[in-house]
Amino acid sequence: MKESQAPVRRGRGRRPEAEVRRAVLAATGEILFESGLGGVTFEKVAARSCTSKMTLYKYWPSPGALALEGYFAATEQTLAFPDTGDIERDLKSQLHAFVRLLTGDQLWGACYHRLLLPAETLDFTFTDALVSNLMRGTGCETPDEK
Repeated sequence: MKESQAPVRRGRGRRPEAEVRRAVLAATGEILFESGLGGVTFEKVAARSCTSKMTLYKYWPSPGALALEGYFAATEQTLAFPDTGDIERDLKSQLHAFVRLLTGDQLWGACYHRLLLPAETLDFTFTDALVSNLMRGTGCETPDEK
């Protein structure tokens, strides 16, 4: 075999950081939409993204923090507003994407659900409690529920 025809060997070592982050966030988004927030664990994400748990601990303080970033990565393109030159079609496309996002029961869905409950307030205390719950698994109760 000529030298120019030698098989290409893949190098050993670490993947580039950007590639690892993309794989981790993609895996996290998939798990989040399949199993909900409770399904996002460092063990499951590490296995699905072919990444070590130590790498996850290095960049994210908790599975909730990872889930939040994975959620944003997974939905970023979902709500991108297309401009096809047909405003009616563009608006329908945007609203359809928005409905799909809300029916996935994530943070925004909880806020919209709260709007449907006239006896409950939608305020910063509620949203801060949602984020606290996501990040640390605590803080679900608003002051009037404690």
